[in-house]
Amino acid sequence: MSAPERLRLDWQQLLATADDPFGIYQSPQWFEYMRESQEGIQPPHSLAVRMDSNQSLVAIVPLYVGWPVCKFHLLRGRYYRPSWKMVTIASGQLMLPPGDDWLDDLFSSIAEKYPRNLPLKIESAPLNGPLDDYIGRSDYIRKRYLIHKHPFHDRISVIPLAASYTEFLSRYGSKKRYNLRRQLRLLREQMDGTLELRVIRSGPDLPEFLDSLRSLFGWDVESRAKTPRSPGEPADFGTRLGILARLDLLRSYMLMGRGRAIACIYGLRFGGTYMLGSIVHDPAFDEWSPGTSLLQMVIEDLINVGSITRINLGYGKPPVHESRSTYVYPGYASYVLLPKTLGNRTFMGGLKAIRAVVLSLKAARAALPIPGRNRRGSP
Repeated sequence: MSAPERLRLDWQQLLATADDPFGIYQSPQWFEYMRESQEGIQPPHSLAVRMDSNQSLVAIVPLYVGWPVCKFHLLRGRYYRPSWKMVTIASGQLMLPPGDDWLDDLFSSIAEKYPRNLPLKIESAPLNGPLDDYIGRSDYIRKRYLIHKHPFHDRISVIPLAASYTEFLSRYGSKKRYNLRRQLRLLREQMDGTLELRVIRSGPDLPEFLDSLRSLFGWDVESRAKTPRSPGEPADFGTRLGILARLDLLRSYMLMGRGRAIACIYGLRFGGTYMLGSIVHDPAFDEWSPGTSLLQMVIEDLINVGSITRINLGYGKPPVHESRSTYVYPGYASYVLLPKTLGNRTFMGGLKAIRAVVLSLKAARAALPIPGRNRRGSP
């Protein structure tokens, strides 16, 4: 076995023991996808690797370089979104042995590899997990970086699957089960009994899937679909889908009725986790809830696959009408670590000053008496 083949095998074995809902972003397949989807532009993505005396892999962390989404809170509901080149750790559930020494070595190695004061983004670190705790108390981190906690990245929605679809449905109340059956029946009747679920996994399936997405999104699939973006200049969506399909990561769906797609789900599959990106449907069929029916059909299909144990819906909460008995909400934190340069200190100080001024103005406004009323609010 060659050295690259052994590294890939050991890498897969480490990842299999991690039970990470974001494990796809730490996988050799995703690392390959990130390198291939740059349209000839090759940012210096790299691997932080540690081998033991027998040349067996004991630690590996993929590092991606590019321009990820980043938000800094300004005012209520308003955020500054800089376009900064960063080094990204795409999952905070690191494949490292336990202990701060390993984390110290990792971050010092990153600083040596990328010495140009690049910010470091850490995504999806489990709350109170080893990395989250380390960031909060590490002398090395406090001395070198200004710590910014990314807003909204504090909770993900996960649907644990069951051994059978019947068992999964039993988690719902009787009213919810009735409504699901009724919606599906009415939708099938509306489609003259032609309702069909189509799985999208390989290259030959992609042209029709792309056409359907573009039609349902109003030809705005690039900006509206939650598609995996390379940190650098991304290839077009179709090219990226082709790479994902070749790497056996793509598993998307179309709900067909009367010979055309009325709803689509874009998603990826790695190991036991299904990453659900977007659900879109034809608004002409809103009355029959094709998106809800498609999701339930996909859940049943994923259960039948047998090896998929959960659906990761990403950050945020599911619709309020969904049964909470079918969801769990793990806590996560994402960080941007800014090197302590003069420019970064000035930037963070400016944001703090803006927020302080706004809070002061709000407090002063709240303290002003209302004309025509006394202090108790009586006329």
